[in-house]
Amino acid sequence: NDTVRLVLLVRMGSAASTASGAGVKASVSASSVEDLKTTFSTLSPAEKQKMMDALCGNTKPSSKPVLQYFSICGRGEVARLICVAGDVEFEDKAWAPAFDESGGWRAGYKAIGEGMGYPGVLPILEHGDLKLFQTTAIESYLASLSPKYSGLADAQKAKDMMFQLIKSDINGSTESLLFKKITADDLKPTMEKWYGIVEGLLPEKGFVNGLEFPTPADISVLVIAQGCMPFRAAVQMAGCAPTKDKYPKMFRVASETAAYGKVPEFLKTGSEHKTLKADPFGIMPAEYAAEM
Repeated sequence: NDTVRLVLLVRMGSAASTASGAGVKASVSASSVEDLKTTFSTLSPAEKQKMMDALCGNTKPSSKPVLQYFSICGRGEVARLICVAGDVEFEDKAWAPAFDESGGWRAGYKAIGEGMGYPGVLPILEHGDLKLFQTTAIESYLASLSPKYSGLADAQKAKDMMFQLIKSDINGSTESLLFKKITADDLKPTMEKWYGIVEGLLPEKGFVNGLEFPTPADISVLVIAQGCMPFRAAVQMAGCAPTKDKYPKMFRVASETAAYGKVPEFLKTGSEHKTLKADPFGIMPAEYAAEM
């Protein structure tokens, strides 16, 4: 556990270090291990993480992380909402418009990743000297910057990642329909399976990790249930859109997550392109805009 890790750090050469975090200063010496353990046990999860980071020499850049993604929901919205719900200041560089007149991705975005030695894909995250691609890596890193999420238990982080990866799997299936790689008949059983799995994993009340605030798992559910491109757009086209009657827990978690903290403001005005429900092809019915 974290206390054992702390003692190991002390005994492996951190004896002369001073750890500072959340207003807590602890002089680390071999003779004060018990005092340090006592102090450590009184800290919140976020404060513990800050102390561990200080002992390990883990420092975060002073600049804001910059997220580059298309001006739609897709593979970038969970990352955006992790920042919003988790109180992480970030710059949202949305590639707009996302599509050209033919309905394909607008040319030029590949140069962003390729210029960093990565494939020509989005999302891309930049934070100081750190540059990342791959959706879940970006989401997990942004969560690690959050005072709410950095101190979550390992089991809670694992549950978050499980839902994040479910979201990514659904993203792949639904975008395949939009890009005409599969048919509506192919998508229907896939989505019935995934919606059923998500519904079965969710609690009767509250958020996934049982906390007073939503974590990346709940944010992933919001995107699955309410994100337009490609999630809801594809199932609308395929005739298998989810309903509140059939998946009440999924829609409840999505609604409560959308109502938390700074999220409503971001969805209404903070997101320049209103990316969660952005519908560039006009696929969704009028009542979808009012859903939440």
